[in-house]
Amino acid sequence: MRPRKYSPPRSASRPMRFARRKVQFYNNSLYMRWTLAIAILSLLAVSNTAHSTQTEIVTPRIDIEKLKELQRSVDEGHQPWRLDPMMVACSEMAFPEDTRTCWSESSVEMPSRTQTVVTFHASSGHYIVYLERLVRPDGIWTAMRIETTPAYPTSEPFPGPAEIKAMEIAENHIAANFKGFTVRRNDRPKLLDKGDYWLFYYASQGMIGGSPTVEIDKQSFKVIRSYMTQ
Repeated sequence: MRPRKYSPPRSASRPMRFARRKVQFYNNSLYMRWTLAIAILSLLAVSNTAHSTQTEIVTPRIDIEKLKELQRSVDEGHQPWRLDPMMVACSEMAFPEDTRTCWSESSVEMPSRTQTVVTFHASSGHYIVYLERLVRPDGIWTAMRIETTPAYPTSEPFPGPAEIKAMEIAENHIAANFKGFTVRRNDRPKLLDKGDYWLFYYASQGMIGGSPTVEIDKQSFKVIRSYMTQ
């Protein structure tokens, strides 16, 4: 009589198969988690790069009644610069350069009598302002759309500890050395990455005039120089 081949009972082999499946499932799950994490980090890196180089678009709120009042004021001899599209565009842009640089280096294209496009290439970025005459065909110019593309994009969309420290140093320096300057409600602090140093200033849209500008060394966090743009 031939001996029977031994086979383990089902009750003994089932836990072994279950254990192997559990280990395999755990390995697959761990692999999927790592793959998902790498994919998310890659997407974040691409998103940050795109965010740092994208164009900022601003569409100012238009109040036609206030524009009519402003037109009457201009007709009486006040703020005649509002009849010049280049000067209006330069007043709407937020840039650290001198305003007179914008006046001298901007280009103007006028598709029609009531529409114009002003372009300004500066060291801080590329600016395009679309303007229209909304009150009357020979009246004041109004900015309808402002496009700003920074020339020195930051490596991350939100300021890190170093950037925050640099902004605090710049604001303290302005408070101590530019006592006649007052930060207005619509002013926005800006910090541009210039390679070896940061450039800090306040962006003021809708105003002709400059801002205290501070250059801060990245290594020592010391103020290199400061000046007032006009």
